[in-house]
Amino acid sequence: MTKKRIISGLVLIFLLFIPVLISAQTTRYIFTTFKGDAAADQKLWVYTSTDGTHFYHLYNGYGGPTGTVRDPSIIKQTDGYYYVAHTVYSWTTESSYFAIARSSDLTNWSHHVSIDSGISNVRNVWAPEFYVEGNTVRIIVSMRSQTSQFRPYIFTATNTSLTSWSGPVDMGIGENHIDTFLVKSGSTYHAFLKDESSKYIEHCTSSGITGPWNWVGTGNWAGWGTGYEGPCLFQLDNGTWRMYLDNYSSGSGLFATSSPDLSSWSGLSGISVDTSGVVRHGTVLKENTGPTPEPTVIPPEAYPIVYSVSSEPETSHPASNILDGDLDAESRWSAQIYPQWVIIDYGRTRQFSRFDLYTYEARSYQYRIEVSNNPDSEYFVVVDRSSNTETIQPFTDTFGTVSGRYVRITVSGASGYTGNWISLIELDAPGETTETPAPTPEGTPGDVNNDSTIDIVDALLIAQFYVGLNPASFDQSKADVNCDSGIDIVDALLIAQYYVGLIFGFC
Repeated sequence: MTKKRIISGLVLIFLLFIPVLISAQTTRYIFTTFKGDAAADQKLWVYTSTDGTHFYHLYNGYGGPTGTVRDPSIIKQTDGYYYVAHTVYSWTTESSYFAIARSSDLTNWSHHVSIDSGISNVRNVWAPEFYVEGNTVRIIVSMRSQTSQFRPYIFTATNTSLTSWSGPVDMGIGENHIDTFLVKSGSTYHAFLKDESSKYIEHCTSSGITGPWNWVGTGNWAGWGTGYEGPCLFQLDNGTWRMYLDNYSSGSGLFATSSPDLSSWSGLSGISVDTSGVVRHGTVLKENTGPTPEPTVIPPEAYPIVYSVSSEPETSHPASNILDGDLDAESRWSAQIYPQWVIIDYGRTRQFSRFDLYTYEARSYQYRIEVSNNPDSEYFVVVDRSSNTETIQPFTDTFGTVSGRYVRITVSGASGYTGNWISLIELDAPGETTETPAPTPEGTPGDVNNDSTIDIVDALLIAQFYVGLNPASFDQSKADVNCDSGIDIVDALLIAQYYVGLIFGFC
């Protein structure tokens, strides 16, 4: 067979393959986890898989408000955002709350809200696990006080933005259990959790989410032995249930087991994760990707918008009010208990040199304003009024021009005002201008023809190179997108998947 016929066949494969990618329902498994007890390992790690067994690295680095992310549990909400609930401190440190982070693309994460334990004399708040049933979003959390053992509690979202929660409600399972993971099959709830005394993963069922619970698997009921925690369950396309367990006692990472009915389970086997070291307790989100939906396009004139906010306890006074241009006192953002913050998205990189802040009743709030191109990190302080005592409105600050897309204002206290409410009327950036965005970096993996885009042309060029046609304008240094030290048809197919939105990045 001639090279010309080979490449013609490859082109035909791509022409046939891409419509299938675009139209067919394809399952993607998204795994969120952390790696260990060292400070650098207690961050959010995100992996993706097409079979639920072999996972490929997508992102790592987010550390949340405390710098620590453990036990991350992920869902995708109806607003199109991914949400991760997580533990905020190491197991050696006491904690009184858990946190939720948010992302639109799995790679840019920001703190969304912190949720207090709601129990007195709390000692630890661990392993928040999302459980979604219909339109109801719940989080099951393992908590203990200074005088009691761990038990699972339920928090329930009271709004679709997941910023307001009711609870905690005792799940009814009893003390000395952690890492509760809940699924429902038919009309029966199944809870898998770790007994803190025996160190076995156990199984109980109920017809109601708060019990009464019937123990159907205790001790070494499944033959897995002790030393496992953090059960995580999801269902494959063929109906088989898969569970991951964290072998924390040996430090050897995750193991998998499967079941057709949630009752009989296979022996344990390892899973493949393309990173050095082990991964720990996490959660898998099964996501069906089909025809790429039309994205929600926000017109340039709609910016700035609120990207994220610490809390919005009063629906009549949302954070968006500080961007509406209305100086009326009723058009304000209000939140209670210091500190509170708002992150503002200006849509693209802007140049800032001044901020004006209007506060409710001319209160002398103490605050900082920072600018960044990353909503999660690398903020540059441009205004520091941490010791503010002024009352003349607006509070105006000018500074040398600073570029960025995101602006964060954090209110830490007040002078003269003794209450604990933060109420801001308007934050304005007079004179801010648009900065022309930089082109795609020349070193971007996948852009083999250096045209600042990654598309099907790049995939076809790799296919040509693979069969020895030596295409012109081909940059070999960007072609090995799966980092296996070779350039082959797999790299071309990965770029095709990236082009149609099935994956979001390369190794």
